[in-house]
Amino acid sequence: MPNIRAPTWNFVGASRECWRCEALTSVFAIVLPSGHETLIAEDDPRADRWVRGEWSVLLSYVGDVPRCVAAEFQMIAPQYRVDHSRTIGSSYWMNHCEHCDAKLGDFETIEEPDTFYKLGPAADQRTLIITDYYPIAEPFSGSCGGFAVIE
Repeated sequence: MPNIRAPTWNFVGASRECWRCEALTSVFAIVLPSGHETLIAEDDPRADRWVRGEWSVLLSYVGDVPRCVAAEFQMIAPQYRVDHSRTIGSSYWMNHCEHCDAKLGDFETIEEPDTFYKLGPAADQRTLIITDYYPIAEPFSGSCGGFAVIE
């Protein structure tokens, strides 16, 4: 069940060192623009509501997405695909090293600074540092386990 959606979205690329082969590899993530909506789930499903986000967000632990969104992922970045993480005990869209196919989990790739964003002077200030930018002028919906607010 989707818990985040937006009328448009961006697929962004950066690079990081692979933990296994130590080669520099391309990695990808989803950025939703300000105005995206997040589902606030209540104990009573009839009280669930969508809340509009004021800032752009970088998604992590992306789960189910529609086929058209998955097709965009695969067309741009075939090494970004669903795989199982023993660390979190579930499957999600994750990066893989383009050289040795090692799993590059979202914690170190997306949630930690220095791959997709730098931390600013304020603890909650993040600025994107990306090498590739693919604006997708189609709706995004999906499930995600987390996101970082970015500027």
